[in-house]
Amino acid sequence: MRLLGLIGMVTILVLVNYEKGKAQSTLKSYNNEQKQAENNFVDQSKYDGQYILMAANDCQLQIDISGGIYHLETSKRKLKGTIEILKNNQQVYLLFKRLIGDDPGEDVSGKYEDNSIIIQNYGNSMNQYTRLSECSDKYLVLKKR
Repeated sequence: MRLLGLIGMVTILVLVNYEKGKAQSTLKSYNNEQKQAENNFVDQSKYDGQYILMAANDCQLQIDISGGIYHLETSKRKLKGTIEILKNNQQVYLLFKRLIGDDPGEDVSGKYEDNSIIIQNYGNSMNQYTRLSECSDKYLVLKKR
């Protein structure tokens, strides 16, 4: 009888420790999610400004960003839409919603670094695409004014 009582107490201790460990694991998971959310939070105002194409180009590309809204103008387009800021490790990308590339027809994105937006305008023979056909440069580098 005493052995059964001892086994019962051990079982209760194991269950209590298991539940305590489960709670601690849940708390750790929650804290990790919080830290990741904080790391992924992006202050959109950091990207506000006027971006001008650095190289002489026939397309006259210019992008103005303010409060998560962009205004884009080229020799053939005049668009307004929202930007989505995507972080991948230490790299930041701006996704221009409603700025549809020529081929394929999908939202255009650009890498953000050193107060510049870099858009790869077209691919190669293995990965063919064209973002803004009115611009002839492969890389469109827009510098913040």
